[in-house]
Amino acid sequence: MTRRYALHWQILLALVLGVGAGLIWPRGTIILGGLEPYAVFDFLGSLFLRALKMVIVPLLAGSIITGVASVGAGRGLGRLFTKTFAWYVTTSLLSILTGLVLVNLIHPGVSDGVPVGERMGLGGPPPELAEKLAGRGAADLVNIIQRMVPENPFEAAAEGQMLPLIFFCLLFGLALTTLAEKHRQAQLSFWEALFAAMMKITGWVIAAAPLGIFGLMAKMTAD
Repeated sequence: MTRRYALHWQILLALVLGVGAGLIWPRGTIILGGLEPYAVFDFLGSLFLRALKMVIVPLLAGSIITGVASVGAGRGLGRLFTKTFAWYVTTSLLSILTGLVLVNLIHPGVSDGVPVGERMGLGGPPPELAEKLAGRGAADLVNIIQRMVPENPFEAAAEGQMLPLIFFCLLFGLALTTLAEKHRQAQLSFWEALFAAMMKITGWVIAAAPLGIFGLMAKMTAD
């Protein structure tokens, strides 16, 4: 009987094999009478990333709407919101503090007090990025809050704007709790079925992760 290794071991093996393949066949290498391995690496990596992006919006919508509608309005939803918000703030704070500590200890991107980018002739940030960052301050919080409310939720979903989409799904799930039982159950059944189907598809995508990660690592190394 063939032994099947756990997914994390498969991913680790894919990382190692990807680096090896990228070193053996760097970009521009041609084998088998015209086949370029780099094109295969690019295809596998891009296909995996596209599959991941494909499941995000329906999975997010199904999970949030189902969760909010199942919990219902009132104290149950209030407790869920409080716990979620507290968890988000705590983990964000820990992430920021960890990043600040490591940056001050390791000084990544700096060698002998000189930015590595300058030594490599990379220059500063692109002018368009510097222009966007100029004059930014706390007043931009108002713009962030405004962008939370989507003018068109379908457009926000198509463009991958997660914050407006999450806000709309929360409102939609809350609205379901106020509907008559017949309509609420019909909508809840639909979103639960959508969420279950998207979880199945997500499982298939994750099962293909070693192949996609192999392609991404091989392409990066070949570059």
